[in-house]
Amino acid sequence: MNRTRRTLKQTNRKPKTAEQLLGSGKTVTDVCRGLEVSHLVYHRWRQLYGGVQFEEANGLTQLEAEIRRLKKLLAEALLEKAMLKDLAE
Repeated sequence: MNRTRRTLKQTNRKPKTAEQLLGSGKTVTDVCRGLEVSHLVYHRWRQLYGGVQFEEANGLTQLEAEIRRLKKLLAEALLEKAMLKDLAE
């Protein structure tokens, strides 16, 4: 199976569609086949985005990006502090 990248909107919509199909009596295998995803992808999406609206999921993505940026700044500051400490000695 080829790997494909999906947008956040698609990954948010597909679990909702899957829940509707499961509610109508289809099996998880049939739902995954219909959505063209594997069982692992379906369960990962369900764990990450189950019950989350698109706006909330988009906000989570922005928060994760901000956390990565802040961690990078912290690492740079700690490295600079260590270099200044070595120079002072």
